[in-house]
Amino acid sequence: MTKKHSYLNIAAVLLSVLLVAMPFHAAIVTILGNYLPFKTLLQAWKEILIFIVGVLCAFAVYKDRSLLKFDNTNRIAVVIIIFSLVVSLIRFNELYAFLAGVKTNLVVLVLFLEAQVLASKYSFEKIFKIVLIPAVIVAVIAILQPVLFRPEILNMIGYGPESINAEQFVEYSNQSIRVFSTLGGPNQLGAYLIIPFAMSLVWAIKSRKIIWYLLPLVFMLPIYMSYSRSAWIGGIVAAIVVVGLNFKPKIQLAVGLGVLVLLSTFGYIFYTGSVCDYLAGPVSILVHGDCSSGELGGSDMMRVDSIDNGIATIQANPFGTGIGTAGPASFYTKSPLIVENWYLQIAIEIGLIGLALYLVFIVLNMIKLYIRSKEKNYSVLPSMLFASICGVLVASLFLHTLADSTLSILLFGLLGLVINHRFEEKTL
Repeated sequence: MTKKHSYLNIAAVLLSVLLVAMPFHAAIVTILGNYLPFKTLLQAWKEILIFIVGVLCAFAVYKDRSLLKFDNTNRIAVVIIIFSLVVSLIRFNELYAFLAGVKTNLVVLVLFLEAQVLASKYSFEKIFKIVLIPAVIVAVIAILQPVLFRPEILNMIGYGPESINAEQFVEYSNQSIRVFSTLGGPNQLGAYLIIPFAMSLVWAIKSRKIIWYLLPLVFMLPIYMSYSRSAWIGGIVAAIVVVGLNFKPKIQLAVGLGVLVLLSTFGYIFYTGSVCDYLAGPVSILVHGDCSSGELGGSDMMRVDSIDNGIATIQANPFGTGIGTAGPASFYTKSPLIVENWYLQIAIEIGLIGLALYLVFIVLNMIKLYIRSKEKNYSVLPSMLFASICGVLVASLFLHTLADSTLSILLFGLLGLVINHRFEEKTL
């Protein structure tokens, strides 16, 4: 075994540990952090692991440049990292917010590059198990949560106001528990489960075995129980894309336009706050607010207001205010800015140019995945990832979806593995 390959083998093991453990990260930090000192260091284990993997991959690439193709996609990833740092240093505000922004926005792009170096160390079966085994455990815990893991029990082991709120209910309906399993909240759970849901659905269709259709149902139930409307919409979009990939291009285009029209209509109704023109009285599941006064109230109206504030911030700072100044990382600033939209978050942080770079990066990867999804015997992982990203991108219209470390690390890690290697499918 050459030294280069030994570096890669160690890095591949560490990457596998990272991807398998991420769905349990929030629960581990919450519970152990309640009893152990240095909780901040415990929270940073994933970034430390990514750094170690990066060092090992850098040694390997130094010895063999062919391990990482520096194509347009990778060039743009590097440009995004450099551009984000330059904008942030020019507009530097607060150190902790900046570091949190680096963790949220840039570390996953580094992971994307690392995963490409390690792609040859993975098989189809290995990735299938890395994604689905932890996801099934998370889904089962979510399903059992209303019965076995009640808020009072969770509060006893570290959950609460200072960590993860154990008492999460649908607004105006305190009888409906929003499950979050081992993740940081219901929205994070719903968005994360889009990935295993899409993977299991693609495999069920490809395998043509009825038994495999039970697996998507295992993920559909906790997605519903999360009462995350963005995850519902993202899951539906992912399912439509999975089915649509088996149609001819003309039908795919028609389906895509139909989805776009529906999303545009929903977005208009939601963002303008005109939902009360169509729904009277409180609607606790579809609308997290109260229409009884004739106007939308509650958290949904707060979301609309935050989006307006975000747009105004972009207009005032079209070149960005620096990473960490919007989204979850902005909680480390004196004036947190939560705009409930990942695209607005990026535009606020690194400007319209930065958002354009991200969109080009996404489009180029989606094109690669779409082409791979049409290849015989290699299509399950590209199809799954293409559908998952479609669902996540739609969910990101309504939340800071990609700011969640569990989802972003899993998604960017898988993306790096899949676009750089052909994983021959075998019967599981």
